[in-house]
Amino acid sequence: MRVLQVEGENNIFPSVLIEEVRQLAQRVQSQKFRLAVVGEFSQGKSTFLNALLGEELQPVRAIPCSGTLTVLKYGAEKRVICHYKDGTQSVIPFDQ
Repeated sequence: MRVLQVEGENNIFPSVLIEEVRQLAQRVQSQKFRLAVVGEFSQGKSTFLNALLGEELQPVRAIPCSGTLTVLKYGAEKRVICHYKDGTQSVIPFDQ
């Protein structure tokens, strides 16, 4: 929200857009939501998600490393659950 304050003070974006983003940010903070991030390899998707979450959860490397569907959910503890095509799943330590 601080970015919105600075941008609003500098009149860089129209006030209507700033207000719409403020309302959207309030909805996001108070509700569950889905966000799809798609793009080509090594274009900053993981970096964007890490910045959005304020923590490095997605690996960031110079070579493609997250070429699978990844679902991030809020939970009481950090954990990774891999779901395989055959219907099985496994829990992997978060730090691996």
